[in-house]
Amino acid sequence: MDISSDIEEEREPLLPPISESSRRTHRQTSSSSAEAETSGSPRSAHRNPHVGLNIGIGTMAPPLLCSVRELCDNNHFSFPRESESDDRDVESRSSFSDEDDIMTLRAKLALTLVTISYFLGYIPSMVIMNPYIYDRIAEEFDYQIKTSSEMPCVADIQNITANTSSIEIQNEIERRVSMLELYLQLTTYLTALIPILLLGPITDKFGRRAGFLLPISGTLMKQVMYIVVVTCKLPIPFLYLAHGMEALGGSFAAMLSAIFSVTSDITQSGVGRSRCIALLEALQTLSSTAAQIYTAQWMRYGYVSPLICALANCCLAFMMAILFPETLLAAVSNGDTKLLRGDHGSETGQVEQNSCLRRVLKLSSKCWKMIRKSVMLYVKHDSRREIACGQPNILCKRRLVLIIFICTVAVNFSRIGVEALFQIKYPLCWAATKVYTFTGIRIFLSWVAILVMLILMQKVFKMADRHVAIVGIVSSLLSNAAISLAVNDAMVYEAAIVGFMTRSIIPMLRSTMSSLVDYASQGAMYSSLSCVESLGAGIFSTAAYRIYYTTLSSWAGEIFMIFACIMVIALTLLVILNVIFARESTTNNVNTDVTWNIQENNDSDIES
Repeated sequence: MDISSDIEEEREPLLPPISESSRRTHRQTSSSSAEAETSGSPRSAHRNPHVGLNIGIGTMAPPLLCSVRELCDNNHFSFPRESESDDRDVESRSSFSDEDDIMTLRAKLALTLVTISYFLGYIPSMVIMNPYIYDRIAEEFDYQIKTSSEMPCVADIQNITANTSSIEIQNEIERRVSMLELYLQLTTYLTALIPILLLGPITDKFGRRAGFLLPISGTLMKQVMYIVVVTCKLPIPFLYLAHGMEALGGSFAAMLSAIFSVTSDITQSGVGRSRCIALLEALQTLSSTAAQIYTAQWMRYGYVSPLICALANCCLAFMMAILFPETLLAAVSNGDTKLLRGDHGSETGQVEQNSCLRRVLKLSSKCWKMIRKSVMLYVKHDSRREIACGQPNILCKRRLVLIIFICTVAVNFSRIGVEALFQIKYPLCWAATKVYTFTGIRIFLSWVAILVMLILMQKVFKMADRHVAIVGIVSSLLSNAAISLAVNDAMVYEAAIVGFMTRSIIPMLRSTMSSLVDYASQGAMYSSLSCVESLGAGIFSTAAYRIYYTTLSSWAGEIFMIFACIMVIALTLLVILNVIFARESTTNNVNTDVTWNIQENNDSDIES
């Protein structure tokens, strides 16, 4: 009797609160035990604490969840006497809890190290790209100031050309640099869309480790290509090849998707998850800030050294990703603890190599179905899930969160480049080194303040994630309005102080969206949000640059006022979302911020 095939073929439309694998295992073991008793063949009393199966004759303890493949391999179960059941159940739960704590600790430590190493390696090439392109184009004009890090915003340099003023040359160089930089970014962001959409569902099926290896590999190849181009002074179009290599791995957006998918594996929905997401956002932002500051100072002495340092960090991140403990959820276990799949040949949840190979070989024919899984989260309405999880209007809430997320990405990702140009231009006249240093210090202090405020708002004032997001949106709105009127350094600093909560919006929206999808779709959900980030960074940055150059002669700060208007729209939608949550909480008397465990019906679409 092939138990594994029967289990894979038999599916029911909706699962009860007890996991499907445990319920089916109980049926199969009952029939197997009956056959054993009639034939007189004894069954061993083997009990794996990770499997967590503990069945008594008179009473059946609430089963912990197990891997279906394990139960097929370990096809020997016993039915203990009722007097032994409780003791063995306590022992099994204790062993499971200790193992789960160790796995969670390993995963958190590894996730921290991989995140720091990756973003220390990712940022230097992004910082170097603008001044390096500027230097190369300036050589074509025989321009005397070779580095944009010390370029004055107003200059009257003589003898550059006979018939063209230096200011006109500066403007032409800036125009060409901005266009090349924009095209390079679009090469990364647009090409990375498909890998990002595929990566989330793939990690939901095959494990989270692949979600780290692919983007790290792409960034590593990009750093190598940058070093070759800078060292050998190859033509600038070779940089398109570097950005294309990175895009094949999904770039930073795919890395963020993998990071937050693991976060959903090792945390419970609610305050704990939102705090962990915020900490990881802070960690990756602070790592990026550190890389930005040291690169800005180091590139005064050349571009190769910081790129080599970035390459070393990428190699370190790749090595740690190979050793990363697999955290893909097998299922939801008893109580508040979740069972993690083991790794590196452990008996718990080990994905069989033959099965993985067979699925990978068929993956090319199922790419569309994987992309569809991410898209259908915001398209398909399923009333059964609403009834099962006690959350009506789930599709409406997902769409609202997605629109708010898009508005936030449109502002946060577009403002960085435009604000740098705004600070370099008259009347502020900041050098590029000052711009990068100020940005790094501002981000660092903002995240310190965000983490303190997050603890205060969630623990003292008991604010939900979406309420914290409102504070962040108001902060962003006021900051953009203030910077649009800035004419001196003091006003820039005031705008930075007012906007210190801006970066809390995205992690709070991620946490809110995470509570609106089931555990089986966490990777697909995070990949869809990462896709929005990648696409938004390309499209909205392009639009922002166009608007900025169009309005530069009339009012350079007009683009920031447009950003403020976008945040007004986001604030309105977020208030509507909070009203929906509040009404449901009052009507149904349920906690609507908890992730629910309903298997996706379309999981079978991407199974072999």
